[in-house]
Order: sequence, then structure tokens, then C-alpha cells
Amino acid sequence: MSMKLLIFLFFILFGRDLNAQSKDLIPSFIKGVYKDDYGSEYLIDNLVWKQFPNSLYHIIKVNKVNNFIIAKNDMGNKTDGGLFTRIDFVQLKNMYPYTWAFCLSEYNAKTDSAAEYGYKANRDNLMKGCNGFPFSRMKSAQ
Repeated sequence: MSMKLLIFLFFILFGRDLNAQSKDLIPSFIKGVYKDDYGSEYLIDNLVWKQFPNSLYHIIKVNKVNNFIIAKNDMGNKTDGGLFTRIDFVQLKNMYPYTWAFCLSEYNAKTDSAAEYGYKANRDNLMKGCNGFPFSRMKSAQ
């Protein structure tokens, strides 16, 4: 595990109000440290979705029935700071070492509602169901 991941993990575990961890729990298979099939590293918990090195999303809503997360883009992100993102996700079968995949279906919506009710990814077509692009497949980086 890289040093930047360890530092961020320490912040996540010890630098926050632990009572906040109980709100809108994301599915357990998403929480953790991951690497996608393009080599990017992630740290995901109940409050943030961090894509290293420069993208941070603050989770504000989780829909476990329809498998998506609504997040507010951090103001420090290089692009789309302060806007809203919809992250659609799906568990994978028979794709080891990849266990799940995601799509940033909306990433620059002006409101959380616009992100939620905007484009919805097609989970039945992992190769083109993300606005014509493939979903990013995730494997554990631990």
C-alpha cells in the first residue's frame, strides 16, 4: 500500500467524528482500498470516495435498492468542484480479481437531484453502459 493511501486511511479512521460513520452506510463490498483496471487507487468509506491523487467526493446519499451513490464534488477537485456526482455500481461475478464495478454516470450536475435523476448507467452492458464507455472494474488493493 502506498504511503499516500496510508496517510489518508489514518485520516479517515482517526480524524473524524465516528458518529457520522453510521449515516447512509454504503454496501460493505464497496468500503475499503481499491485499484481499478486502469491502475487508479481509491479509498472509500461511508463519508468519502477518494480517487488518488486529486479527486474527492463527499457522499451525501446512498441508494442500495438501485445501486447508486450521490456525492458532492470537493471544492479542491481540479474539475467540477462543488458540483454533484452520481456513482452507479454493480457487483461482479466470475471476474476475479475484480469484485465490483462503477460508473460516474453524472459528474457535473448543478444539484444533488439533477445528479440523482440524470443519466443512469446500463449495468447490463459493462463495456459501453457508462455514457458509451466501460465501467471501471475494482479489485482490492490491500
